[in-house]
Amino acid sequence: MTGADKSTANGEAPGLVWHFGPCELDEVSQVLRVGGNPQDLERKPLEVLRHLLRHAGEVVTKDELQNAVWPGRVLSDTVLTKAVSRIREVLGDDAQQIIKTVHGYGYRLVAAIRVKQASAQPVAVLGLNAGESPPQRPQWKLIGHLSSGGSGEVWRVEHAKTGEIRVLKFALDAEALTALKREITLYRLLHSQLPVPAPLAAILDWNLEEAPYFIESTFYPLGNLADWIKGRGWADVPREERLALFVRIADAVAQVHAVGVLHKDLKPGNVLMHALAPDKVMPLLADFGSAGVMDANLLREAGITRMGFTKILNNASSATPLYAAPELLSGQPHTIQSDVYALGVMLYQLVAGDFGKPMAMGWERDVDDELLREDIAAAAQGAPDARLTSAGELATRVRQLDTRHKALQQERLAAGEQLRLQMAAAKTARENIRLRARRGWLLAILGVFAIGLAFTLLFAWQAHKAELRASQAAASAQAVTGFLTDDLLGAMDVGKLQGRDVNMPQVLDYAASRVNARFGNDLAGRAQAWVALMAAYRKFPTKPRAELVPLWKQHYQVLMEYLAKDPDAAYKLAYKVVQDQPEADYLAQHQKLVEALRDYGNKSPKISPAMRLQVNLLYASLLMQAGNWNEAVADYARLQAQIDASDDAVLADGPWALVATVRDAAMLQQFDAAKRGCNRLRNYATKHVKELTIVNQVDLVFACGAYANYAGDFDLLLKLTEEGQRIAGPRFAEESGEMQTFEGWRGAALTGIGRLDEALATLNRNVASRERTKSGIYLAGSLLLRSWCLERMGRFDEALTDARQASEILRDYPQSARLITSQASYARLLARAGKVEEAKAALAVLTPGLLAQMPPQHRNLALVERARGTIARAEGDTVAAQMHFANAQTWLAAAFGPGHVWTQEVQADALRKVLR
Repeated sequence: MTGADKSTANGEAPGLVWHFGPCELDEVSQVLRVGGNPQDLERKPLEVLRHLLRHAGEVVTKDELQNAVWPGRVLSDTVLTKAVSRIREVLGDDAQQIIKTVHGYGYRLVAAIRVKQASAQPVAVLGLNAGESPPQRPQWKLIGHLSSGGSGEVWRVEHAKTGEIRVLKFALDAEALTALKREITLYRLLHSQLPVPAPLAAILDWNLEEAPYFIESTFYPLGNLADWIKGRGWADVPREERLALFVRIADAVAQVHAVGVLHKDLKPGNVLMHALAPDKVMPLLADFGSAGVMDANLLREAGITRMGFTKILNNASSATPLYAAPELLSGQPHTIQSDVYALGVMLYQLVAGDFGKPMAMGWERDVDDELLREDIAAAAQGAPDARLTSAGELATRVRQLDTRHKALQQERLAAGEQLRLQMAAAKTARENIRLRARRGWLLAILGVFAIGLAFTLLFAWQAHKAELRASQAAASAQAVTGFLTDDLLGAMDVGKLQGRDVNMPQVLDYAASRVNARFGNDLAGRAQAWVALMAAYRKFPTKPRAELVPLWKQHYQVLMEYLAKDPDAAYKLAYKVVQDQPEADYLAQHQKLVEALRDYGNKSPKISPAMRLQVNLLYASLLMQAGNWNEAVADYARLQAQIDASDDAVLADGPWALVATVRDAAMLQQFDAAKRGCNRLRNYATKHVKELTIVNQVDLVFACGAYANYAGDFDLLLKLTEEGQRIAGPRFAEESGEMQTFEGWRGAALTGIGRLDEALATLNRNVASRERTKSGIYLAGSLLLRSWCLERMGRFDEALTDARQASEILRDYPQSARLITSQASYARLLARAGKVEEAKAALAVLTPGLLAQMPPQHRNLALVERARGTIARAEGDTVAAQMHFANAQTWLAAAFGPGHVWTQEVQADALRKVLR
């Protein structure tokens, strides 16, 4: 059966059933029900609704909808508007509780949805009857209808004289005919390239001359993999036999990939069972109708006609939902890793004993073998680049399962002795430190050593307690100890630094230059050494941030490699690292590490619910920082019930994740949620006052300060910044990110309450500090604050200069919400200076996609409306100017109140008769 015919012999069918509010849409039957009653909805509005469902929660632009539903056609806006109106009429959605209009952009499906896979009973639609002969096959008789679905129909046929049985798969339409041709082409390619016997279901002949068109295949009485196991019963197919079968299936997929072909629809229904002997079967891959080639020249080089590849199949990239990798559901192309994901799901189902089980949260409970859990998790990782790289690698891991178990057992037997050696090494290291502590500044080095040693002993104990691979952990711990004593402390040897006076940056830089060579292939030791080093760099922030970025990236790369190789051992190390606030310059690496932690944590029963929640909250926060606000909002909505359910779960590992959540809620203008989170943090501080570290205390003030900053509560913000500076001052360096943030917020608070001279002095210090540390995106934020202060003082030229510099910096961060602030402010000041074309160009930098990430009527959008109003007034279009100013004023008044300084500034713009 082909990808165009998603039916299988055990009744599977394509498409999904969507439940949203009181409504249901079945993609297979194309039936829409409201309150259980079928509704008549025309084809195009139905396609619009389906597209919105596929992108639920996202703002789908009008252009995207038109391209999806009316590709290649130029339409007036009224066509789409009428289609949406018709949908709302049928759904009874006058209040826009299901589909919300996002004015100026498009539409968003806001109702909560549930999705399940559709099913259908096989029904013949070609009008063929048992006993008839198919076209061009007069000696063959149709003897049994097997299945129908999509655009295909499958029959069993028997030769009138020999009694031989075969299978004919008919095409019902042009799309299915293309799929048949593609299947023939790829079968010819694979059959010519693979060794004999090829692990493929045989295609014997085809009819492409006379309708109804079909391909003729071998009949396999045992059926597909699901049929075969169902016939025997799961209990009568031992796990060892299932795993051996899986290895052969994965090997077959690896062979197909080696030729350059992607299957794209791997599942038990597309693996046919060939009986080689009464007690021996061979799994064969079938149904390449939706498959594809990795290289367009592959067929030409093999001398095979590109039959079936002259047009694109509408569903060529689709897979059965139960086995579809996450990236396919978001519209990304199919890759080898997508096929590997499907194999991971099949392996899980074979071990769990149920082909109907999805890879849902908690799947690990169904797999009692820890190595198989690792294998399944590695194959079915959510992120493609974190997945196993090939089907062959997965086959090898399962094939060597017994050998791996024996090796693991031997490692565990040595755990106690290795821990003893580890503790002895740590004691020796402490003695060496005492002997070499000759200089006063060496006390700082001792602090760095303590950081590294703490990590070393922590992971040694965890290795023993959890019975992990202790021999490797012990060797890594001793290597880290040697690195800290010889390379880090050894830097005090003046000869190593060529006679120069030794200072902290030199010591750390020398150690950083040695770390990779020191550890070689010892990934665990290298990861722990980098963690200790980067903690030291944060403790002594004397190096410009730009120079630290390459080191941070190396640090994250090592952690990612360690997590991929040994997630159980690496998880807690990486978990501690990601608690620190990332800088914008390495935000992508930080987010990638958090995503890997999230994917593993959501699947592994070894990760505590509190830890899992913390990482999920952090991932949503990083989406915000990366500019993916819509996705972050969806994540937060999903997690909110867990946040509200239990303070203990949210705060079990400290307040760090809730701090980011409070800040993000404030950024989203969800001020009630942010305030609740702030109160929760204050209550936590009261209950745990003796346990709070200075870092914890600073985090709590930071969260509430972020709320006050975004809410424009400048009196509260001033109070909190003074509190934060008082707490952080003794511990944090003056140019640390924390102290710089508090100083910038103090300048914002003073500007907001009108103490402008004090504000300017504060912001001058803040900008100078940011410039010294080359703080990039954060320098831009300080420049924008100073620009606001200067504008309020009437110093427009200086304000424009700061806004221009902020704009130049933020152009390197096209997904940052700060870019909206900078371009709107810069454009408005340009317009006030009479530079209208430059103002338009500045505003044009803001793409519709970036603006669409903002919640409706957000302050950032009000800033854009204010800029548009200023530009319109400069062009003499008072009507348009007043409309834009009215929008901005209305939105700001709703969020912050009519008397707030931000609202009053727009009101003053609307009343202003001159540009400056």
